[in-house]
Amino acid sequence: MPEEVRKDILHNWYIVKARGKTSIISLVKHLNAMGLKPYVIYDKDTGTEGEKKFNIPILEVVGEERRFMLQNCIEDVPGYKPPTSEKPFRAHRYLNSNWGNN
Repeated sequence: MPEEVRKDILHNWYIVKARGKTSIISLVKHLNAMGLKPYVIYDKDTGTEGEKKFNIPILEVVGEERRFMLQNCIEDVPGYKPPTSEKPFRAHRYLNSNWGNN
């Protein structure tokens, strides 16, 4: 990643742990009310109740241009065995340990 982009992300972006699809909707509504327009990354969860119940309402509050729905699990992206708890922290730790500054 170019150094300029890396610095922008480290200094101007925040990752908020929503703890599941049920929280994403209310969190985004709250941030929107404050004038913040978040980007949302989450799993599609193909074939589950979560897919049927939450994906459309998330799209409605976020909008297509700020929604990034992964077809599989977000843990598949870095390529490691997904943990059962503290997923964002463990992903962060894994990436820092294994991807370096390449």
